[in-house]
Parts: sequence; structure tokens; C-alpha cells
Amino acid sequence: MTADGALNSVSAIVNTAQLTNATITNAAVTANLAVGDQSSIDTTMIVNAAGSFFGAAVGDMNIGVNGVSMVNPTADLTAGQKAIGGGTPTNYNFPTLIGVMGSAVASTMQTVTDVHGLYVQNYLFGPGTITNNYGIYVATPSASLGTITNNYGIYVRDNSLVVGGTASYNIYSEGPTARNYFEGSVEAGGGLKVNTSAVPPACDATLRGTFWLQQGGAGVKDWVMVCAKSDTDAYAWRTLY
Repeated sequence: MTADGALNSVSAIVNTAQLTNATITNAAVTANLAVGDQSSIDTTMIVNAAGSFFGAAVGDMNIGVNGVSMVNPTADLTAGQKAIGGGTPTNYNFPTLIGVMGSAVASTMQTVTDVHGLYVQNYLFGPGTITNNYGIYVATPSASLGTITNNYGIYVRDNSLVVGGTASYNIYSEGPTARNYFEGSVEAGGGLKVNTSAVPPACDATLRGTFWLQQGGAGVKDWVMVCAKSDTDAYAWRTLY
């Protein structure tokens, strides 16, 4: 580290050196910083944290990177302040706490093909087995002492008014044979549209309860059907309209 607080070497390592209760103020990383082993330096990353937990060091929670930002107001705050990656004391009201916040910012006059606010892809290297693989897992919030008035596992703001957009969806699930499952009740506030058009596949036990709209051409009516079983256990498309 230089006198002005800059880490300006690709080989800057925090490994055998011990920092105890040390405060670094306004330090700039001007190259690549590896926290962990020498082999963890990656020139494609500005900051790379890598390490391992062995033996007795393996506990209930083994966290690679932990960032905490505490705010300590001296009065109630209501003006839109945010604490990202941290929390507040219990004495005063505070507007917004954010666990993780990230943005992909495109500042260009040209075209960026794809922008991902969050990109998740899990890997399995080797012949082992992953019992349950989750792209995103939202656990039940813990509120053993207080009250959560409104709880949303996933909340998506209105994305229909994207400037210059030709196709905008709040949620888009890709794949003509993809399966989407909701356990529990499902409520549709703006109506439910069945956007099928081709001739339906054969009705069987796997499609039981499926609604299908077969769109007619000019001068031909549409067909609305449901795959259902009769009292003789025969599966067929039952015409509703």
C-alpha cells in the first residue's frame, strides 16, 4: 500500500499479514487485489476473494465474502435514506434497508446487446450429484419478536412502460416444453389469457386440467377446450366454446 492509500500492484495480497481492528479510509484499488491465496489472483477481476475452510474451521455458516454497512441515526429518518448491505440500531425509524444492490450501467451511444441486472448459473464439476439446485432461493423471513405488515417473496414493479421497448414482460418463462408450477392458490388481477393457437396435443393424464384455445381463421370460430376425464376414465378435450 502506498502512502496515499492506494493498492496498485497485481500481486497485492492479504494472506499471511494480519489486520486486527484496522481501519482503511479512502483506499483505492488501482489494479487487481486478491484476498486469500496467491493463486487466487485473477487479472479479469478487480477484487477477488478466495479461501478455504478446513477441519475445525468449518462451522454452521461458512461465508466467502461478508459486507456490512451500519447506519446510526440520532433521530427518526423518513426522507428516503437507504442502508445497503447492513442495518440500523433499534432506537429510530429508518426508511429502507437493502441487503444486496447491484446495477449494470450502459453509458454509450451505440448498442449493448444484453444487460443483466443479475446473472445466475450454477455449476457441477465432477461426477457427483446435486440433490436440489436453486437458481434463486428466497427463504421465509424471520420475525420472531416484531411484525412484518406486508411480505412479498418476489415483488416486480411495472415493466410495461419501458421507453422504446417493443416487447416488455414482468416475468417471461422461456421454452415451449418448460414446466411452471405454483403450489397454492394463484390470483390473476387483470384476467387470464390462454395464448395457444395450434391444434392441441393428445389429452391424457399428464395434461389433465389444461385449458387450450385453438384460434380459428377468418370466418371460423375459436375453440376453447379443457382436458378432462370422464366417468369411464376416458381422457379427451371437452369443448367449452
